[in-house]
Amino acid sequence: MEAKFNLEFSYLVARKKLIHTPSSATYDSILAAFAKRRNGEKLDKNSEQNFVSRYRLVESNGVEKLYRGHQEVVKQEEVFKILHNVHCSKLVHPGRDIMCKELKKYFGLTLFVSLCEVCESKKAKAKKGLVVKPIRSNNFNDRCQVDLIDLQARPDGEFKFLMVYQSDEYVPIDGSNWIALAETDEPLHKSNSASPSQSRSPSSERSQSPSALNNTIARLQQFPQRDRQILFEVENEEPSFSDAINEENQLNQLHFQREAEREGARAQQKRQAQQMLDGSAKRFPPNPVGQTVRVLVPTVDRAKTDPRNLLGVVMAVDDGFYSIGTGVGILKEKYTRNQIEPSSS
Repeated sequence: MEAKFNLEFSYLVARKKLIHTPSSATYDSILAAFAKRRNGEKLDKNSEQNFVSRYRLVESNGVEKLYRGHQEVVKQEEVFKILHNVHCSKLVHPGRDIMCKELKKYFGLTLFVSLCEVCESKKAKAKKGLVVKPIRSNNFNDRCQVDLIDLQARPDGEFKFLMVYQSDEYVPIDGSNWIALAETDEPLHKSNSASPSQSRSPSSERSQSPSALNNTIARLQQFPQRDRQILFEVENEEPSFSDAINEENQLNQLHFQREAEREGARAQQKRQAQQMLDGSAKRFPPNPVGQTVRVLVPTVDRAKTDPRNLLGVVMAVDDGFYSIGTGVGILKEKYTRNQIEPSSS
């Protein structure tokens, strides 16, 4: 951890991001300038005059320290030691705001520790989802969904999981209930159709049946032949060959139209899936081999006081699946990009 911190710190110094933390040589030069002024010697260089006007010297317990204002100036070689002492020993892995408040007494330390393994293991997983491999279907409702219900807390004998299979395929509906319902509704319909003045006895129904039939025949005779044909769909002519051809052409046209719509839907679905993949690749670039990552530990495998994540290193990448190595060995399971997050520790 210290070696990696010093490497990152040297990059920041090279880019002149931390110019307020002098090196040991510069720190000694500033002390030498104050010693010259205390002895009454003349300051030769403009830099020495600048050091004397910018800093002030404070002696505490026989040790000379430089201050700028009310903040102590820290050497570059002592930055990690101070940060590690404040973060791990004094405050016991606090957050960013507590660290910044504690480091206000040091001049130029605006960087908080992001390389601590304990703090990295406490971080929560990003809530934003990531598309790894979109599921595309060729036809409508031609795929199923399988869910696993976890019963490990209260298993049913030797069974610890319950699989739920959901399919969008057409399932024939049993018509026995409909038949039973129709049989029970038929007597009720007959009894409700009778007027209160009529008798509901079976003998009266049989006596009224011939008269009702004669009345129906008489009413049908009043309709012309053409109206009866339209009403009862009575056709005396055989369908011609041209009608059959037209019907077949219409069916073919409907089939081609449906296939064209399906092909257009497939193209749009493929384009949308590619857009999702491009967006995910832009926001979440792939992790190279050797990158330190965080792997979320399932809640069923850890106690309440255990860390949320496990730190590991990417060992290999095979078709988008990552092999993660830890301090105790290589994990058996392979992970996708949405299951791991890069870590700076």
